[in-house]
Amino acid sequence: MFLRRKQHEQIILDITAIDKRVIARKKQMLDSVFVQQLVQMRSSTRDKTQPILSLELFKHLQFVLDDPKYSTIWGDDTTKKHILEDASTITLPAVLVDELNWMLHFDYLYYHSLTVALLVAALSLQIFPDQGQRQRAIFSALTHDVGITRIPKSILNKPGTLNPQEFQLIRQHPTYSYLLLAYYFQDVDNVFARTAHVHHENALGTGYPRGIEQTDTIAQMIQICDIYDALRSARPFRPAMSNEEALQVLQGDVGKGKLNSEIYTLLLALVQAETPDMHVSS
Repeated sequence: MFLRRKQHEQIILDITAIDKRVIARKKQMLDSVFVQQLVQMRSSTRDKTQPILSLELFKHLQFVLDDPKYSTIWGDDTTKKHILEDASTITLPAVLVDELNWMLHFDYLYYHSLTVALLVAALSLQIFPDQGQRQRAIFSALTHDVGITRIPKSILNKPGTLNPQEFQLIRQHPTYSYLLLAYYFQDVDNVFARTAHVHHENALGTGYPRGIEQTDTIAQMIQICDIYDALRSARPFRPAMSNEEALQVLQGDVGKGKLNSEIYTLLLALVQAETPDMHVSS
């Protein structure tokens, strides 16, 4: 469920789409008038689509499934088969293929998005009985972070503490994803755009970029998987956390009411297989 905006946002960075069109300028207010103008712009590649099976992206998903880092999470070959079956029938607009190919220049962000999509796929097998819902969840996870590539690499790869302006830029990346996806789909209420916009919001209204409440199941799945994989990955500003350390961070946010406890419990069941001797209460 997506709840009504509490406030308008001001864009703090010029946003250029993959077709080289500037779709938002610095200091632009993200109000209803602007977003209606945004979706009336026409992307030249909007109508072209490609089956995911024909893309290198699908091979990369298979590569991540075989990565020893998370190999035990996917379970047996049957689970992997179901995950790939759900992903294999997805068709991507060519413009989003271009976006994901561009994300390859950011390496970590690309494989992070693929890993989040696979974690979401694994959870979806337990949450959604309908394949269409599972495919929507995977598609949402694949595209939720397209906007973060608009942030300068010097900020994304900064080894030290971000200054307030840099931190603000990072925290607005869900808005950049929303703008890009709304533009590509020519729909202010496009489900993938809206999911991307709220994947860092929470039930307490203390998330970002807008500090609104949201209780959308797919956005919550993406949020938990996003945080988990980010914590388990080495970043320029910190080393990778262990499985147990990452789960303790997630559990703390669950206890505060920021993260969905039922989704966390399902993720916990998946990732505990990685270290069977650990003891993390749910």
